[in-house]
Amino acid sequence: MKRTPLKSYRPPPILVLATIGFTFGPGCREQGGMVEFPDGPHADNGPDIEVYPTFVELGPLDIEGCDRIQREITISNLGDGGLEVGELELLGLNSDVTLEPANSFALAPGEYADLTLVFEPIGATQQEGSLLISSNDAYHPKVEVEILAWTVEDTGE
Repeated sequence: MKRTPLKSYRPPPILVLATIGFTFGPGCREQGGMVEFPDGPHADNGPDIEVYPTFVELGPLDIEGCDRIQREITISNLGDGGLEVGELELLGLNSDVTLEPANSFALAPGEYADLTLVFEPIGATQQEGSLLISSNDAYHPKVEVEILAWTVEDTGE
């Protein structure tokens, strides 16, 4: 029987904090007694998309009294790199719902842009769909905004 020597056991290193002040690395900051660490690709000073709101109601619209509802969606670049907003795609909605402007654009760090969803129905309808926003944010390359659009008829009561 051949014996193999056991590897020597080393206990894990013990971390001792004996400092009063702390130095935070790049991208880290203290906020309310907590340290906030950057996550994912945002630590690399890239673009960081923020979309608000992520749910939009276009209704109820009285088809007898009002012909149009519009709501704003704001896209912001919270990162340190340029944000390229590419395709803006309305999914699951008919032509009663449109987007203004519907073309791609760029945002420098700290900039924002407003998009307008417009609901102009030609009759009674109820629609559920979404706006899919594509960008060069490596952490959130696609952001979806849920949309609910509907009309009501005035019954005269």
